[in-house]
Amino acid sequence: MDCSEGFQYSYYAGKKAIFQIKPIRSPYPFNVFCDMRYGGRTVIQSRFKKKNLFQKSWSEYKSGFGNLASPGDFWLGNEKIHYITTSRRQKLLVQTFVGLYWRQIYHLDFTVGSESENFRMNFDSTKVTATSGRRIERRLCR
Repeated sequence: MDCSEGFQYSYYAGKKAIFQIKPIRSPYPFNVFCDMRYGGRTVIQSRFKKKNLFQKSWSEYKSGFGNLASPGDFWLGNEKIHYITTSRRQKLLVQTFVGLYWRQIYHLDFTVGSESENFRMNFDSTKVTATSGRRIERRLCR
């Protein structure tokens, strides 16, 4: 199960919180930050405070770092993102605040390879939109 399935089955409808998921291909369950307001999105990165938190080692990027509590600065972890994206089809939504607007970029059919593939990111196509808002987050959307 992942955040989008939690939304589909009305678990925690309308909430933003930390939940435990177990993607089909993952050997273990793990915690993620889910935004259940828009279809059950899994937040894989948040840069709210914009500190130099992201100057990390390979092993830290593999496992993840920071605090999942929102708002906060965190990276979910390449290995966890790999399990999420290889268990079923995903879209990646990248949101950045530019001027007075959110810039949203959707990457369709998003996957992250395994560690032996250097966690290579792949996607098929991209769509760019703009809306209003404040915070920078990267989310997996179904």
